[in-house]
Amino acid sequence: MKYNYIFFGHMLLACTLHAQRYDAVWPFGFHEFPGNAGWGNAALHFGSNGPITEPLDWLLNFDATSAAIGDADGNLLLATNGCVVVNGQGDTIADASGTGAINQGEVHDLLCAKVGYPVPFGAFILPDPGNQQQYYIFHLLAQYDPETKWTYPAFYYTLIDLAALSGQGLIIRRDWSLSPTGQAFDNISAVRHGNGRDWWIVAARSNSNMYQKWMLHPDGITNAGSQAIGPAINCPRNGSCVFSPDGRKFARTQNCRTVVFDFDRCTGLLSNPVVMNRPEYVFGGGGVAFSPLGRHVFVTEQLAVMAADLQASTPVLDTVVPSDSTIGVSLGLLQAGPDGHLYANSTHRSLYMASFHQTDNLDSLDYRPKAVYLGQYSSRTLPYFPNYRLYDLPDSPCDTLGISPATEAWAGAPPQVRPNPAHDVLHLDFPQPAEVTYIALHNIMGQTVMEHHGWVDAIPVGHLPPGVYVLHCTQQSGGIYQVKIVVE
Repeated sequence: MKYNYIFFGHMLLACTLHAQRYDAVWPFGFHEFPGNAGWGNAALHFGSNGPITEPLDWLLNFDATSAAIGDADGNLLLATNGCVVVNGQGDTIADASGTGAINQGEVHDLLCAKVGYPVPFGAFILPDPGNQQQYYIFHLLAQYDPETKWTYPAFYYTLIDLAALSGQGLIIRRDWSLSPTGQAFDNISAVRHGNGRDWWIVAARSNSNMYQKWMLHPDGITNAGSQAIGPAINCPRNGSCVFSPDGRKFARTQNCRTVVFDFDRCTGLLSNPVVMNRPEYVFGGGGVAFSPLGRHVFVTEQLAVMAADLQASTPVLDTVVPSDSTIGVSLGLLQAGPDGHLYANSTHRSLYMASFHQTDNLDSLDYRPKAVYLGQYSSRTLPYFPNYRLYDLPDSPCDTLGISPATEAWAGAPPQVRPNPAHDVLHLDFPQPAEVTYIALHNIMGQTVMEHHGWVDAIPVGHLPPGVYVLHCTQQSGGIYQVKIVVE
């Protein structure tokens, strides 16, 4: 039997092996009571055994603003709490005059020495596409007014040369404004351009349906204009915005409304807004994230997780995880970890972090309100990481640079998959089965037809329609194996 096969763009036709760990270190902690147990700095390190908390001999206060980036092996290179920038050893990076502060101003002077910087998801770090030793930190400035409360009236970038001063690092440009005077923003996010090299940066304007865009490329940053689309987002409580893992969708949420757009990684255009309203009295946690294939969008309330099926004719947010409010966990923002889980920070001081599986199968979320014991108190801290593992958009008009995902060896020999084509059962022989964390089978529409957390040695396929599928496997170390499967 012969088939004509059409493959969905974000799946690879041959196996691809990834082990990039730029987001493997998540620093947090603060020094409200110096010298007392639980009050200091630490970091979550994501390795082969999942996230492990390790203490840091730092003297930084992390509040809602936190960003970090590591190298491909997971070694920390840079971090910021929105007040200063430190290198991987925790040493402050300064400019040529010796000044190390960023976001300088009244809020910095009032809060940084006490609790840290207050902007949720208020910073992220991108590598310079034209210089492997330089990094851009994008960050929002905070301002407080008794009437308007918290606003973010400026969007900055700070440029770091990590190789300068014998590896100590140097601030080349600090608090360089990207936004016109008088424009305030709620949320910022980034996704890699479809050419596999550059980056799109998107900032949502406050109380508006306007989205400002920039492109980071080897020659610097270009203003890519603004776009008015969808409804204005002016809910009483702020939230966050995020791109789907494949960069094809963009979501913005606040406590009364969530909007999901299609996103073109070549042109940077948003389209097809899908609006999901909620009552304004809802105590939104502010978090938003997508399932691996972008079928579902998740949002947090402070005591629950909601999800909507974006393939439904009218997507509606329904509660999928009712949180036990007696255990002292109040859900805030969401960030995808390198281990295939979504992690939620707490909206108050906490020694724990909640998590659930980042999955397209809502029956296997495995929500855990106290998934990670932090060892040190965290106050609203959760770093935002763009998807560093996303590269070119194959066969698109902008895929002109010949850049494809960097590959490294799977930890051990890759699995033997047999038979292929398969009729009734697909057998999987993993040399190191204990390292396997996730197995899924996707059809040519990108829909998940089988999913399992952990290792299995056989997958029934006799009930599936004949055609082409993609087997997707992940390891604890972050490795990904994908291979084409034919079912006859």
